[in-house]
Amino acid sequence: MCTNNEDNNGDGLKIAEDICYPRINKVIKVLEKESKGKLISNRPGGLKYYKTDFVDAEPTDLNKRKMVDKSTEMLCLKEDCFDEIKKGQHFKIFKNSQDKHLGIIFDDDGIEQLKKEIKKLNKKFIVYVFSLDESAREEEFEDVADLVELKPIPAVILSVYKRIFK
Repeated sequence: MCTNNEDNNGDGLKIAEDICYPRINKVIKVLEKESKGKLISNRPGGLKYYKTDFVDAEPTDLNKRKMVDKSTEMLCLKEDCFDEIKKGQHFKIFKNSQDKHLGIIFDDDGIEQLKKEIKKLNKKFIVYVFSLDESAREEEFEDVADLVELKPIPAVILSVYKRIFK
């Protein structure tokens, strides 16, 4: 569902936040309760609510951090991994209910830290590395190559990232 969340009738209620989201969430909760936590086939099993916003293009440290945070949410959506299981200073790890793992590295300092976690978990990972250069980092992941699928940051995110970080 996509909406501009406006108050159409002047009662102060916004269509997405105050009406649709609570209703859909309630239906999902009732279904989960009735099925004792197990998913019923052909029924929804979760609900994610996202708000879009702009990040200022001025290259400040705060804007850089905002850009990386917002991009992280988009990558989680792209890879269907929303449950944060580990948060380091320079990386985050997410997974989903099918045991798919996603690693996002915010800068070069996080590469070794994430590799250590990958070895510890011994699971297959999709990994994204934020970087100003577009070089693939295969050589830095050779020791965990059997567990890692490196993916490039999507071009749209990368172009904004470069513009803000320069």
